[in-house]
Amino acid sequence: MLPCALNTPALPPRLLALANLVPPGRVVADIGTDHALLPIHLVGSGRAPRAIATDVSPASLAKARAAVAAAGLSERIALRRGSGLSTLRPGEAAVLVLAGLGGLSIAQILAEGYAAARAAELLLLQPMRHAEELRRRLAADGFRLANEVLARERQRFYVIMAAEPGPMPAYPEALLAVGPLLVARPDPLLKPYLEMRIARERRIYARIEKAACSAAGRARARLALERVRAWEELLDAGGSSPCGGHR
Repeated sequence: MLPCALNTPALPPRLLALANLVPPGRVVADIGTDHALLPIHLVGSGRAPRAIATDVSPASLAKARAAVAAAGLSERIALRRGSGLSTLRPGEAAVLVLAGLGGLSIAQILAEGYAAARAAELLLLQPMRHAEELRRRLAADGFRLANEVLARERQRFYVIMAAEPGPMPAYPEALLAVGPLLVARPDPLLKPYLEMRIARERRIYARIEKAACSAAGRARARLALERVRAWEELLDAGGSSPCGGHR
């Protein structure tokens, strides 16, 4: 039985979406915890029995320590200073959270701490950029997507991925770029997210068209047009993939 919930501070939508993906009763490690908002919420609400909060910054860890103590959770949230997954033993935490970093940085942390990443039941990842590249790296490293959700804060969209060990299906490029499981549900925020992505690709295409482009630039312009067409088809189909999700 999980402990009784404490009064915990409300989380912003991005962190709340992450918290909702944590399976109840699992030990969670929050990598790059900053103020430790997520572990405090998970343990204080009773969703997680214990948590590990790590950060490479002494200043951030001091803020986290003060917040954990103020919440009365010092006995159940361990705070550790260190880079990436270096502070964890493989299997010590069932759920690993890496949020608020670039997608390539997340991929590098997982590669450098591969033993701990593979021993985890679930990886919860929230890249600030390069989500497509992170999906590709996950596939190359033997992880598959288990879930994807969108969150929106102050008109910005955040992609949150849940990944687990296993082979990734060979998704079409347009789906891999936007989020194959966001489309499969479809996510409630998919329509405005696709509209934002389409507008961005149109701007990229227009900027390249005005410039004297290299072969690489012309290839990027073609990719922009292909993405716009594919994503407009998704919008016309009401968000579900006309190609069935994967090849």
